Amino acid sequence: MLPFASTSCQTCQAGTYSVGGQIYSNWTVGSLGDFSTDCTGANCQLWNVTNTFYMASGNSSGKTNTLSNLRLRAQFNAPTGNTISFVYQVDGEYCRAFFCDGLAFYIDDNQVFLMSQMLTWSTVTFSVTPGLHYFRWTYIKDYSIDYGLDAAWIQSIMLVGTRAVEQSCTSCPPGYINTADGSSNCSA
Repeated sequence: MLPFASTSCQTCQAGTYSVGGQIYSNWTVGSLGDFSTDCTGANCQLWNVTNTFYMASGNSSGKTNTLSNLRLRAQFNAPTGNTISFVYQVDGEYCRAFFCDGLAFYIDDNQVFLMSQMLTWSTVTFSVTPGLHYFRWTYIKDYSIDYGLDAAWIQSIMLVGTRAVEQSCTSCPPGYINTADGSSNCSA
């Protein structure tokens, strides 16, 4: 963090964080906030906020050839060190030779991530150049077999470099913690 009227950064103490960006978590049921959602295919499901405050792709079981998109647009201002991270789970049909069902992630319409099954919370991080970027999480359901829940969930999304350096550290939200000084996030 960079305290007001200071020219040197100070380290945030354990239990607090400063990312110079944004963290999306604990969404409000019925509200997408800065996000938009759309889908294609018969009886497709829009992304929504679950009663556990995660973002969910909806259950695609029993459906065929559907895409469910979650979209976010963000301006990255830092000259270096810009990243986007998200914590996710996915339960889709895995195929060895080709992709069947699962979660895809796109930066500016370029696919950078694809996963069919990850039944524990996992985090992925991608570097982002300065400027305006479009992010899309897509749950893809093919034409064949139903497997598992045929859905994806996002627990949190962290953007680093989207706003000016913070003047103070932010306390970890209830249920989240960090134990190291200088943290840029809190975990469950």
